[in-house]
Amino acid sequence: EFGGTVLVVENGAVVHTFVDATQPGGLAAVGDTAGMVDVSENTLTIYDIKHRERIVELTAGRGPTHAIADKHGRIAVVDTRGGALLIYGLGSKPHQVARFPLPGGPYGVAYDPTRDRLWVTLTASNELVEIDMSGGKTPTIARRLPTLRQPNTVAVDSNTGRLFVASPTEGALELIDP
Repeated sequence: EFGGTVLVVENGAVVHTFVDATQPGGLAAVGDTAGMVDVSENTLTIYDIKHRERIVELTAGRGPTHAIADKHGRIAVVDTRGGALLIYGLGSKPHQVARFPLPGGPYGVAYDPTRDRLWVTLTASNELVEIDMSGGKTPTIARRLPTLRQPNTVAVDSNTGRLFVASPTEGALELIDP
């Protein structure tokens, strides 16, 4: 995160170095395209990995922290300081397609491609938000679940739908079954 570069590694060897980042944070891949959140610059940079080119740098709210791709070829960025989830379409001209308000300190994110659901932790309100990402439509909140205090991290088992929520404050792992 503090190196200022993004490396492309193939078969254990560095084959390219992008040097345009200030503080790389989250990274998400869609095919030969990758989106990198720069947490210092508040941007999402889209790279063509196959051709080793930077495609575009887009604004990513007031404080992006994490990025994740969905099965529709979109990248979702958690804008923690901005209290939102930002959705980007990649296509021929990558751009932001939606801004989804999520007050309560959005931070951790996981995606379940089987159920087409995105899960976002809200660290200030101790919640986990399930977001329906199906089709090409704008995301919608499916439900909110209470969690342990300060849920920083979430993971999902796509086989079962079971959620794993971790808290550094509690020093605990919470399991949530669908």
